Parts: sequence; structure tokens; C-alpha cells
Amino acid sequence: MMGGWGNSMMGVWSIAWSILALLSILATVAAVVLLVAWLVRRGPAMQAGVKPGGQEAGEILRQRFAAGDIDDEEYKRRLAVLDGP
Repeated sequence: MMGGWGNSMMGVWSIAWSILALLSILATVAAVVLLVAWLVRRGPAMQAGVKPGGQEAGEILRQRFAAGDIDDEEYKRRLAVLDGP
């Protein structure tokens, strides 16, 4: 026994650092699991720009034009915005 420290080189601090390391590992694993769950839940529909349970904006625009809710000029203007520059 050197200097009355016993067998532990850091005493109580070794326990504190061990707990901190364990919590860090658990937080990292939880973050990875949440990220994977979020990516899986998005699915291919979200990657294509379709809202879950919804339709594409262009399809909704076509339906509104066909129903007479918007005129030809409004349809073309909005379609140009959807198609982008």
C-alpha cells in the first residue's frame, strides 16, 4: 500500500469516470437507435417528397385544375413554381 491509497490509483474518481463512460456509451447507442428508427420510419415515400398518406403537390394541383378550382393561368403559375427554376 503506497501512501494509504489502497489498491486503487484514483479512488472514488475511478468509479465516477467509469459511470461517465458507461453513460456516454449508452447515450451514443440510444442516439444511433433513434436515428435508424427515424430513417426507417421516413421510408421511400418521404424521400420522394410525398407526405405520408398524402399525394404529390403536382397531383393535387392537377385535381384542383380539373375540378375548376383554379384557372389556366393560376395552374401554369403554380406548376412553374413546383417544377422549380
